[in-house]
Amino acid sequence: MSFGSKNTRSRLVFIACGALTCFFATRYFARASERLRKIRRLADRHKSIRLSPDSNVKLVSGSLTAGSAELSICSLNTLNRFWKKQWHNSFWIPDKVAEWSFRLALHYRLLREIDADIICLQEVPEGVTDFSAFATKHGYQLVMSTTILQVKTLTMFKSNKFRLVWETHRSRILVTQLELLPEVGAEESKLFVFVLNCHLTGFPKRLETRLSEVKSAMKHVNRQLKAHSKTLPGARYEIFMLGDMNAAATSSVYEAMTNGLKTSFVDPDNSDWRPKKDYSPGFVFREATAEFIERPLTYAHVPGHGRAIDLIFYTTNGSISLTHLRKPATEEQYQRAIEGGLPNEEFGSDHLPICAKFRLLPHR
Repeated sequence: MSFGSKNTRSRLVFIACGALTCFFATRYFARASERLRKIRRLADRHKSIRLSPDSNVKLVSGSLTAGSAELSICSLNTLNRFWKKQWHNSFWIPDKVAEWSFRLALHYRLLREIDADIICLQEVPEGVTDFSAFATKHGYQLVMSTTILQVKTLTMFKSNKFRLVWETHRSRILVTQLELLPEVGAEESKLFVFVLNCHLTGFPKRLETRLSEVKSAMKHVNRQLKAHSKTLPGARYEIFMLGDMNAAATSSVYEAMTNGLKTSFVDPDNSDWRPKKDYSPGFVFREATAEFIERPLTYAHVPGHGRAIDLIFYTTNGSISLTHLRKPATEEQYQRAIEGGLPNEEFGSDHLPICAKFRLLPHR
């Protein structure tokens, strides 16, 4: 079979190349258009961050400064100071924003603005170096996890409001027991709070590992609470478990903490997995961001993508009542984060802070 002259063959090759170019260009622009539509849909979802109509909680921005009869708590994954753009080929993040000195300054500004009583930080391999001066200046005492992992956690609490009673360092969870100090001239409060500062294992399918990390920490809390209550009759206890859970509200960790885990539970991250046995943490927990109509994103590294994986679990033993939730970001900040990814010029991490305020209920 002959295609004729050399010129004819050249024209056929040219036409074929042109057709292939058009085909791949069409596919590229179709994907780009779909990605753009996805980004816009995600941004539109965060233009109106609202709480459920039946919620009695107040949604606020800015400061969460607490009064003497209140307690505020905040969590932030700071994004490891050693993080480099090339680790995830994050070409969309400006070089200036990637520098730790720039991001750390943003963390200082954000935490100073929030002014929470208790601050839980994750991914702080050199937390004492990075946050000691901040803690001293703003009246915090800090406790740094001693795990050999780089994903260390650090808990800071206002030293004029709490006293450290006990601590235990798990591989992924830093547990502290704090005593709420009485006001000058007031009787002893006898209220103790356990704070579980979490950075659970990543990788969606490793849900058994995340669940084991939570079970281990809660086992130590239950053991300490039982021993401590014997020495102080009449003491009251509440538990906060918060941080980067690497798990959403549909996960086995969430189910275990809020409803108790049954062997029939199906986790969307690994639908083939089933719990080996039923589990209960021993307390009734609620999760603060459940107050939202739709949980806002707390992790948004890649433009157009994100997850709500930072959570605040708290017990309902009669000593605290949730009154305020802080927006992780304003609607405008969400739009910039979703369209450009995090970190950016406003947030020094690929996570956003989650914060809540509670009213302290009188001793019955």
